[in-house]
Amino acid sequence: YITDTTNQRILKETPAAGGYTESVIPTSPLNYPICITTDGSGNVFIVDVFNNRILMETLSGTSYTETVVPTSTLNTPTGVAVDASGNLYITDYNMRLLKETLAAGTYTESTIPTSTLNYPAAVSVDALNNVIISDVGNNRVLKETPVGSSYTESTVPTGTNIYPFGAAIDGLGNIYVSDTMNNRVLKEDLADTPGLSFANTVQGSTSSDSPKAVTVTNYGNSTLTFSGVTFPIDFPENSSASNDCTASTTLSSTVACTLTINFTPISDLSGNPSLLLNETVTLTTNNLTVPATQQTITVSGTELQP
Repeated sequence: YITDTTNQRILKETPAAGGYTESVIPTSPLNYPICITTDGSGNVFIVDVFNNRILMETLSGTSYTETVVPTSTLNTPTGVAVDASGNLYITDYNMRLLKETLAAGTYTESTIPTSTLNYPAAVSVDALNNVIISDVGNNRVLKETPVGSSYTESTVPTGTNIYPFGAAIDGLGNIYVSDTMNNRVLKEDLADTPGLSFANTVQGSTSSDSPKAVTVTNYGNSTLTFSGVTFPIDFPENSSASNDCTASTTLSSTVACTLTINFTPISDLSGNPSLLLNETVTLTTNNLTVPATQQTITVSGTELQP
């Protein structure tokens, strides 16, 4: 689905035989459509900027029925997102983030409390209902994390002098920012696991830069439960560490544990003077509330002959 802004239309590209078949979704007259999203039922939500409205095109069979999402008076809306429950999140130039909560086919409006916004643009929401806002005029990206019936705000760490007109979240919680004035897209690796590299070490010894630690933090709004932590043979757990993540660790929201790892190579060198070892530490948790989700941390180091 594409907002063809200056042509005042919405295009639909339907996959067909390895390509796409294009059609135009019929709508009432648009005035600068700039943002579009869909829900799990195929309904399409359009930010119709200068008509100050959010349109909902409800899919029935192969046709659409249009309604205007009931909201308070909007002032140049710029972003819309929808969560798994059908709730809408809307940014506009009243410098606010609206939430339209869907229940029994109707919406109830509330304003999500934020720090002072300055021309918020895009909004996105992930599987845990964390809300990401492009706060363009403040040159920052905000994250609103649900806690009970409210939200806790944090600033996504980015470089300086960004112009974040768009932001999106992938299934692991990584955030992608369209840094418009710098003509680039930034990826904020908030979920991708890191890799650790250790100093060259003689077989049977422990590296000079051991131990190294990785912090695991629960950024979700429900308990993160571990069911397994596996260390490879050449990269054992550091036994003297505290607050370690274990197979029985449970982390409530915003709480962290650590994985503390040594490089103590004992693999067979088979007569070679050195051997590069690339192995993985494996975590098994209910990441994104999916049981037995595995994440791996790459560990590497070169083993030397005694």
